[in-house]
Amino acid sequence: MTVESSLMNEQRSEEIEATRQAVAAELRSRRAYKRVTQSQVVKESGISASLIERLESGRRDMSIDELVTLARVLDFNPVEFMSAVQTALHASETQGA
Repeated sequence: MTVESSLMNEQRSEEIEATRQAVAAELRSRRAYKRVTQSQVVKESGISASLIERLESGRRDMSIDELVTLARVLDFNPVEFMSAVQTALHASETQGA
């Protein structure tokens, strides 16, 4: 592996982690806005408590199926959710630059 490809892989890993954290923060925010507990989300979504916790802590990527299910339970538009994630990522990039 060349130095260049190693740096590209490292940068990609950092971008993925930043995205995962932005998704987690937006999910927590949407749930808090609706004043819904994790237990209520588990009950209404059928998604396990451990998975909800991992998604909200940024320790796991969210699948499209999970996004759509959580959007239904928390009453948000998945496209608007991802737009908010993109906005947060852009803001953090701007602050870091």
